[in-house]
Amino acid sequence: TLGGSSTSYTLVSLLFSAVTLLLL
Repeated sequence: TLGGSSTSYTLVSLLFSAVTLLLL
């Protein structure tokens, strides 16, 4: 569903941001 995809995209974005901050 669109809602499920949106939620998954949000989770991936948060994880990517967290990893980027850790690498910095």
